[in-house]
Amino acid sequence: MSSRTREAIGDRNRTLHELSNAQRQATLDAQQERLGVQSGSALTEALKQALISIDTQLRSTQRGLQVGACALRVDVLNAEQQLFATRKDLAATRYKTLVATLQLKATAGTFAEADLRTLDAPMQRPDRPHDPFVVGSSPTRPTNQCGDPHESVSVH
Repeated sequence: MSSRTREAIGDRNRTLHELSNAQRQATLDAQQERLGVQSGSALTEALKQALISIDTQLRSTQRGLQVGACALRVDVLNAEQQLFATRKDLAATRYKTLVATLQLKATAGTFAEADLRTLDAPMQRPDRPHDPFVVGSSPTRPTNQCGDPHESVSVH
């Protein structure tokens, strides 16, 4: 066997080894992206439920303040802070899940322009004007009375 033949066989074996490594890496990447999409979706659903619970807590605290119960304005502010922090977390999780979905499609070789159009549509116009899952969307706050019945306190 000539040195050129041995070199060609070595190059072929090296190339097959590199191909095998690339295939294993692509499979691993796709699995990691799929897990990212799944965990992001589960976290998004959990945060939606948390947002509903926190919104209920906020409304209850506001009603307590309105009827003169012992709810403090700071309790309302704390509930609002928790609501907006959860909205922020939900938006961040949705973003990460969208990125993971796009990365999965790119890894699988199925990414298309239609995917971008699908993602762009909700960003142009939210489905509901006061969607509790859209950051920056909030219903109007009631005016409450606490302590002095003549002092009106707006809770924001």
